[in-house]
Amino acid sequence: MGIVFQDFKVLPERTVSENVEVALAVSDVPSDEWDKRVNHVLKLVGLDKRANLFPNQLSGGELQRVSLARALVINPKIILADEPTGNLDWKTAEGIMELLEQINKEGKTIIMATHHEGIIKHAKHRTIKLDDGKIIKT
Repeated sequence: MGIVFQDFKVLPERTVSENVEVALAVSDVPSDEWDKRVNHVLKLVGLDKRANLFPNQLSGGELQRVSLARALVINPKIILADEPTGNLDWKTAEGIMELLEQINKEGKTIIMATHHEGIIKHAKHRTIKLDDGKIIKT
């Protein structure tokens, strides 16, 4: 399972590549596969040319893509995304949603929490509405 956090959870003293490698370091993926996997997911999320930058050199949308790349690098079947567009402007949020849609089409299940009605309408997938922890609409 991969997790995308609303507040990114990137390590400020590590480069983009190193932040993505963190997920591999705590998985059972052999270290000889790390470079290939990191390069692949950074290209997928459009950060391949920013791999050697540090988080303070990135925009909010780029930080969210680092978080997404870190979730993807272990090739999970399920991705949990907590407000992945919560801190982003609409145009950047749309880009993240397009990436999530592409990832979903490739066979990954994405479970996303959001309060943003526009994102919900944009997703056009199964939605479950909660109120005070109780399902009120499916």
